[in-house]
Amino acid sequence: MKRMWWKHGLKFALFAVVAIGAVGLVVMSLWNWLLPGLFGLKTIDFWQALGLFLLSKLLLGGFRGKGHHGGGPGRWRERWGQRWDEMSEEERQRFREGMGRHCGWGHRSHARPPEGARTAVRSAEVDQELRRSNGGPEQAPVNQDA
Repeated sequence: MKRMWWKHGLKFALFAVVAIGAVGLVVMSLWNWLLPGLFGLKTIDFWQALGLFLLSKLLLGGFRGKGHHGGGPGRWRERWGQRWDEMSEEERQRFREGMGRHCGWGHRSHARPPEGARTAVRSAEVDQELRRSNGGPEQAPVNQDA
């Protein structure tokens, strides 16, 4: 049985050659059928079609299959949802704090700006208090252009 490995390798190589040939022919046929008529582009040969396919896979999607990283793009969410449900409140809090330190995010509801920091939203009362303390008018001037 150990000596049969070369047969498996030969089958795999034959399958790879046939698959690459089929992909090249499909890309070449689609290009030559559609793009010269639609956009006036030149026709391509088999090797150009393979190069185009390789370039598109590298730039747009890589060579990952559906089973990459444990079963597809939504599978990680399921696993982390399960883990999250099994965590105690203390473990969840530790996880949040660790992620906040390492990734630069945390729960904004618990975060407070430093004392004296400027914030984007201020209440009207705070604006009036600031104007009074700076010696300015108590009410904001009305915009005449509007």
